[in-house]
Amino acid sequence: MTSTPMRALPDACAVDLVARDAEGALRALADHAIRGGHAATSFADALVTRERAYPTGLPTAVPVAIPHADPSHVLEAGFAVATLATPVPFGVMGTADDRVDVDVVIVLLVTEAHSQVEVLASLVDLVQRDGWDATLRAARTPAQLAAAFDALLA
Repeated sequence: MTSTPMRALPDACAVDLVARDAEGALRALADHAIRGGHAATSFADALVTRERAYPTGLPTAVPVAIPHADPSHVLEAGFAVATLATPVPFGVMGTADDRVDVDVVIVLLVTEAHSQVEVLASLVDLVQRDGWDATLRAARTPAQLAAAFDALLA
């Protein structure tokens, strides 16, 4: 990872986020990150644009999306994590047309382009573990969600 371990940003997290589609989920999480001072006002558009070009949905046992935007839109490194109230379709990573109904969204806020690959690899490893989402689903507040996510990374 980066020289300073990345952590979930509590004011950029959301529990039981209601979204109609992937763009709605991404814009809601980006808005949290922007209001928290972690991302520039350009972050939401950059995140949605990148997701359209390079989908990030993973059809793991608990389907997850792991989107990010160019580091130029990020002010503070960390994660914006959301559990979704109902699954939302995202494009499947590495495909043009496949879709997966995602339950959890983990937005990477990276400030150094070279760190994206390493951070993404560690998250892909994490989301392939059995039951990794149980503590996230038990969270009732964004602070609890952030703490649960950080415990998974530890």
